[in-house]
Amino acid sequence: MNFKNYVESNQLRAGIVPYYVDQGTIWVRLMIPSNSDFGGTKLQIGKGRVEPGEDVQETAVREGEEELGLKRTNFAGPIVMVGQSLITGQEETYTFYCYAVQVKNVKNFNQPHYETGWSGWVPSEEALSKIKNAQKSLLLATINKIKQLHPEE
Repeated sequence: MNFKNYVESNQLRAGIVPYYVDQGTIWVRLMIPSNSDFGGTKLQIGKGRVEPGEDVQETAVREGEEELGLKRTNFAGPIVMVGQSLITGQEETYTFYCYAVQVKNVKNFNQPHYETGWSGWVPSEEALSKIKNAQKSLLLATINKIKQLHPEE
């Protein structure tokens, strides 16, 4: 299957983890869907389908805006690619590309889209224990990347 058909068959997802570091604690912004049919009732990374013609980083930012209320004007630094993971579920299998971005102001977020039941800041260790299992390895990779980017904090 060529890349264009792969995207058009909705086999790619991308998401973003906004974060900040405060007194050595990494805080990540996660969400819970408003409908449990969209990923269950556990914490998860804001993510969505890559649309035809859209690159994965742009999808990650768009989904962060929709599901987390992320504002591009609130980025404190560059968007960082964390990694990708093949997610195999009962209904579908897809490749999930994950990014992270540090924010300037933890309160400078818009209201998320109606598909988000809850969105907020969670300390990274708590987030690891409460995130849906399929995303745990990507969240761990995100936290490890943040530790690399901020070793002094």
